[in-house]
Amino acid sequence: EKDMALCLWSFSKLMHRHAPLFEKIQDGLSRSPPGALRPQDLSMILWSFAHAGWEVESALLSKLTHIVSRTSSTFPPEALVTTCVAFAKMGFSQQPLLVDVYRSLYGQLPLLTDSQLCFSFFLYSTSGLRDEALVRRFLFESSRRLHALRGQDLSNLVLACSRSTTPELLQELDGFDESLKLRVFDQ
Repeated sequence: EKDMALCLWSFSKLMHRHAPLFEKIQDGLSRSPPGALRPQDLSMILWSFAHAGWEVESALLSKLTHIVSRTSSTFPPEALVTTCVAFAKMGFSQQPLLVDVYRSLYGQLPLLTDSQLCFSFFLYSTSGLRDEALVRRFLFESSRRLHALRGQDLSNLVLACSRSTTPELLQELDGFDESLKLRVFDQ
């Protein structure tokens, strides 16, 4: 399964939609048992289909999302972020599944790199979910790293804050709003 995920990822990364390969992998995934995929492989496969713009058969997509829903709490941080990216690229909007994925990400936030944290927060802000505890956790982790954020990471953080917080919430976080403004002006 790992070789299949890497092969699909490579073709997708090259933006090469080799239909026979995608169809064969889709067919193989449809026939494989649900526990056959490791979290990293599952996230790479979802990302690959999304990145290539491949229309995944509904039965297979249902199977894959069910596996994600059931097992996302065991995903390593990178696989969770990759899964969030895949679902965003797919325009995926099934809130119960997105809630499972982002709640799994909650405990992993301290383990993310600055870029992963800010991008995940931005993706969350576009997901349509509203979870104040998760937003507060994103803000807390971001405030701890704010001094080091630059460029795209800082932009993603500002966009996420503008989409998913209120001025009152930003002010509650011990001067985070002022620190964020100063960090932006320092750029």
